[in-house]
Amino acid sequence: MADNYIQQAVQFEEIIPENIVAMIRQEPSEISELSELEFKESYDDLDYLTFAILSLPSNNKVALVRHQHPPKAGTEICVSQNQQNVAKVIEETLNQINLTSDDLTWVHPDYEQIYRSRKSPLLLKAENRPKNFSGIDFSNCALKEAQLKGANLSKTIFQNAELGKANLQEADLQEANLIGTSLRETNFQGANLRKANLQRADLREANLQGADLREANLEGVDFQRANLKGAILNESHLANASFKDADLELADLQNIAWNNETMWFHVIGLHKAKGIPEDLKNQSNYKYYLKLSEGIEKFRQGNLAEFQEIYKQVLAELEDQEIVASLWNKIAWLSVLYNKHSDPESYAAAQKAVELKPDQGNYHDTLGIVLALQEDFSSAIKEFEIALKSEDVQKWTEDFKHRRERWLESLKAGENPFTTEELKTLLNVEY
Repeated sequence: MADNYIQQAVQFEEIIPENIVAMIRQEPSEISELSELEFKESYDDLDYLTFAILSLPSNNKVALVRHQHPPKAGTEICVSQNQQNVAKVIEETLNQINLTSDDLTWVHPDYEQIYRSRKSPLLLKAENRPKNFSGIDFSNCALKEAQLKGANLSKTIFQNAELGKANLQEADLQEANLIGTSLRETNFQGANLRKANLQRADLREANLQGADLREANLEGVDFQRANLKGAILNESHLANASFKDADLELADLQNIAWNNETMWFHVIGLHKAKGIPEDLKNQSNYKYYLKLSEGIEKFRQGNLAEFQEIYKQVLAELEDQEIVASLWNKIAWLSVLYNKHSDPESYAAAQKAVELKPDQGNYHDTLGIVLALQEDFSSAIKEFEIALKSEDVQKWTEDFKHRRERWLESLKAGENPFTTEELKTLLNVEY
């Protein structure tokens, strides 16, 4: 009987190498009812079995296998030995047969963390992370604060993932897919991002000091307040990217591709960047970008008079009210950060910014700080309340918003939260 069965059945290993990556609770008969899959008889070196081959939208194939005498009830999800992106394959398999992650009874330990991270946050610890994540699909994964220093992430897919505050220092991200990824405050210091695709990624406050971004797709990236000191941006694509308040000191910008929507306004260290292309130098507002960059350096050196003179020259020549408002706000904000808030210009500048753009919560926030430092608590409270309800402030990080809420509580209690220590914190984390 057994010999006859073997002659009629096809050996399972001849169809797909058996590499079990997960187990679902349903039996083949239940799966057939849900998905109309047809299971066939076969065998392997251990037992007789039934199986079905499932083709996935990604063009991958898996086998659903049920042995006659298994150690545990249920159906195995099997893939070939060289299968890539196993976490995504498991997810696709469940979707195709109308099941959910709740139907899984087991996931192979090599893939469990990655698969689960597609549903809930995953913290990759330095001591237990694999050395090589190359090519793995982390799309939509929750990887906030992941510890991936020095990891091999070449060609890895992080599309629309959450990687805020992660440590990717010196990691290899060559040709990685980071489209739409949240990378706020992420540490990329010294990382290799050559030819990586970061379209529309959020890199606000990220540390990209010394990172290699050659030939990277950076279209629509938000680099606001990012540290790009010494970064290599040669031949990168920067259409619609924003470098507002980013630091480009000694960054290499040779042969970059940019357009009129690329935001160079108020870039720090621009006058010390290398390889500025001629077409950017000839842009009508470039001379203002350089002046503002030089003005910030004067301010940092403690030369308040020269800083104010440079800014006033630019303000006198510009007609764009949005940019003018931003510059007045910047004068006030820098006066706060560098303990120059007692200067009469700080309040006047903050007030002008609010008058020009009253719907900009950021400007109300600056005015609130200046008023609190001048002991006008009631007016400061009003400004912070306006700021916290505004659309732009609502997009700030939770740390930034919580800091304002704490200030508001202190002011309502009659206490000034802007101690010397608090102002030092602002200078370190919110420049």
